[in-house]
Amino acid sequence: MLITGHAKEKKEIIDKMSFNNLILQPVSLKNEKWALVYDSDDYDDANLLFELFLMASEKFGLLVEPPQWIELPKRSSASNFEQYINEDIDPKTHRAVLVLLPKFHYYAQVKRCLDRKGIISQIVLKNNVRKGAKSNNFGLSLASELLK
Repeated sequence: MLITGHAKEKKEIIDKMSFNNLILQPVSLKNEKWALVYDSDDYDDANLLFELFLMASEKFGLLVEPPQWIELPKRSSASNFEQYINEDIDPKTHRAVLVLLPKFHYYAQVKRCLDRKGIISQIVLKNNVRKGAKSNNFGLSLASELLK
């Protein structure tokens, strides 16, 4: 995601020259202003997911610092994910949330919870992280989805 200037200041792009004159600034996710939520059984996959996200973000020229790591107890349910998100994620301080889910059927409940909070979020299934580590495009896709 690229922004121009201050959020309240709008600059109109009317031709190539006006586009070239804009100062484009990449969006940044600063230290603990975003969160990565995961089940403690998935500790290694959560770290791999962060590494993939970090590498992809660098390719976009985005500044990504470590997230607030929210580790849930082993074999947490969708309700546990929702509870921790409600307790630990504050829309006023968190810009985005990346969630690593162990099971697909948790998706709808967790996504609804995040949408109600009005936070930019991306949910990744545990099985896709290892597959994605073998793909050059997984991290780029993840970063573009979360930061678009």
